[in-house]
Amino acid sequence: MDKSKLVVTYEAFGAVGDGKTDDVPAIYQAHEFANNENLPVKARYVKKIRFLCCITFGYGCKQF
Repeated sequence: MDKSKLVVTYEAFGAVGDGKTDDVPAIYQAHEFANNENLPVKARYVKKIRFLCCITFGYGCKQF
């Protein structure tokens, strides 16, 4: 499988983007998976993402 064409999305990990649902767990899991697999994360479109807590990432960001 050619990983250069793969991207991770928040929706794939359950983010709803309705402004009501807490999407933090999905966002966290998407980034955790992407980091482990060395894949980029891409938001397909911006809706309303609701954060009911802070997200702290303990690693740097990589530009793709």
